[in-house]
Amino acid sequence: MTRFLIFSKPVFWQWSGILTLVFTCFCTGLNTNAETVGNTELYPKKMHFRNIMQNQDIALGEVEAITQDHEGFMWLGGRNALLRYDGYEFLNIPVVNLDDPTQTSSASQIVELFEDSRKNLWVASRTGLFLYDRSREELHQLRNKEGVTLFKDAVYSLEESTDGKLLIGTAAGLLIVDTTNLEQQTLFPGKIVYEILTVKDKVWLGMTDGMVNLDWVSKKHTLIVPNPANPESTADNTIWGLAIDNDLNIWAGSDNGIYRLHAATGVITHYTHDPNNVYSIAEKICRKLLVDKKGRVWSASDAGGISLYDQPNDRFIRFSHQGGTPGHLSSNSVRSIYEDKIGDLWVGTYPSGVNIYDQSTAAITAYKKGVFLDQGLLDNNVEAIEEDDNGNIWIGAGGISYLDRQTEIFRHYQHNIGKDSRADSGSVLNGVIDSDGELRFGSWAHGIQLYDKEKDRFNEIPSDPTQVKRGQKTGTKLNDQMVWSVYEDRQK
Repeated sequence: MTRFLIFSKPVFWQWSGILTLVFTCFCTGLNTNAETVGNTELYPKKMHFRNIMQNQDIALGEVEAITQDHEGFMWLGGRNALLRYDGYEFLNIPVVNLDDPTQTSSASQIVELFEDSRKNLWVASRTGLFLYDRSREELHQLRNKEGVTLFKDAVYSLEESTDGKLLIGTAAGLLIVDTTNLEQQTLFPGKIVYEILTVKDKVWLGMTDGMVNLDWVSKKHTLIVPNPANPESTADNTIWGLAIDNDLNIWAGSDNGIYRLHAATGVITHYTHDPNNVYSIAEKICRKLLVDKKGRVWSASDAGGISLYDQPNDRFIRFSHQGGTPGHLSSNSVRSIYEDKIGDLWVGTYPSGVNIYDQSTAAITAYKKGVFLDQGLLDNNVEAIEEDDNGNIWIGAGGISYLDRQTEIFRHYQHNIGKDSRADSGSVLNGVIDSDGELRFGSWAHGIQLYDKEKDRFNEIPSDPTQVKRGQKTGTKLNDQMVWSVYEDRQK
């Protein structure tokens, strides 16, 4: 039988602390938000996004272009504007009319942003090519010596060759421009070049009839048709996005999934959307691809969010918009995906702005009250946290909750009047798991809640607040129902 020392309580207590529940994933040697296979990189199952434009009165529209310049500024190109972002504020960059510098307009239809080796920032749009003037913080188009405006047609992609030439993908072919004198030449005239990828002396082009592998020195090229069985299919063979992974494999995005060209064998693997397979890519239309600093391959879909290639399992992990649930993508229509210099992921959407996944804080997971009962806490005010021998967590927040760290599923022990109650109190203040593995929580006005494993519920330990008044020094009941802390000493 448990015996208690009887203490009289102080005249008053003052309590005003509210704790937010935050677990660091390394505290038990587990990262429950990631999969680890051997010594390979981590593949997160959950990502928490922040929409940086959620409370901004800026109609950027469809965000198709994102980049970071040498000064650290982020540049966001959309349907209605070009914005420079310093982490706090947005600056709208205007287009100046060279014939009348007092006349300016908003940049529009931006599809690509590129900073070259000379630190020039180039802006590709469906209305032409623009250059950023840092001294005036404005955009202007280029003119030749005769005053003729250049590159007025749609520009889809920008890159730089190994010898410093600006490569411009247009509907009229690949333009090669010497930016020092604006001399230009054209390769593949009449062909639409949607994407450019440079790999040392190799230039890869995404075009309407497949991928072109161009040797920059000799200018010899090879056309690779992703689906040779159906070469006339534009949905299969039009390449919108290109990326190269750490194994030098080429990844290509199309209107019918993703193709991977194996570097050593030349074998093409086709990944497409399967509505019956949650590990297929999120949606068949893929316009943008990214290989991040960890070598992971990301794809942006037209209507399914983003997908991360899980290389050890040869499958994809999806991240999508989930109604009004905080932390998810603000839209499933993803137009761009970019990794900045410190490894944060930027996702441009339509029509819901730009989402950031801060990988520097990915080791910290915040658990909050959820839309669904098994996916979050009962309340955001957390007063008690205890970890059991299995690394799972018991939480006092509007009742008592149990978090299974492997499944990320919550089980709750609520006090329900007139119902099947699993606890005698909903106001939990602290807790302790003793050396025998018994779990107790102190509560407001309901004494100590002791966990009964057989019945899977919490029961209130008997109490008698009148013991002190009767002069008792010891007893078998607790002397107060207000329990602020519980602790086990060396003698148990």
